[in-house]
Amino acid sequence: MIMKKIVWVWNLIHYYIYRWFECFDSLCLKILPFRSKKIKNSIIESQSGEKGGFNITSSGRIMMLLLFLIFVTIILFYSNFIDSSLAKFFFSGGKEKYSILGILGLVFTINYYALYKGDKYLAYFKEFKGFSKTQKVKFGFLSLSIVLITLLLFITSLSLF
Repeated sequence: MIMKKIVWVWNLIHYYIYRWFECFDSLCLKILPFRSKKIKNSIIESQSGEKGGFNITSSGRIMMLLLFLIFVTIILFYSNFIDSSLAKFFFSGGKEKYSILGILGLVFTINYYALYKGDKYLAYFKEFKGFSKTQKVKFGFLSLSIVLITLLLFITSLSLF
């Protein structure tokens, strides 16, 4: 039950990062003048698309980066406050590359099963599109808060290291 909630929240963050990319694209298309409607349409076509456009790929990469930052932050906070040998185990003695590759492998596996296996994210996106305006605003701020808190905690953990 708790895993379903975690996967739901993870897909919610993924959805809003995807929507932020779409908003950025539409803003850029309004600002940048295109003389040809054909060029403008081809740009829109390549950027959007929940099944395989640039925006969904980029939001998936941001989700992987976010999860990577969460793991590194947990390791660094744990090593600073509980046991300092954990960070030394992961990030010293020439094992840095292998530790980072291991974490990236774990991140890729978790994201694959939480977001992409069987195009799971499409069902969640359909659910999220049906939200009311107030729910969209509330969950948009929740997603932004989670992203910003993750970045803030990561920066804090680096300063403690």
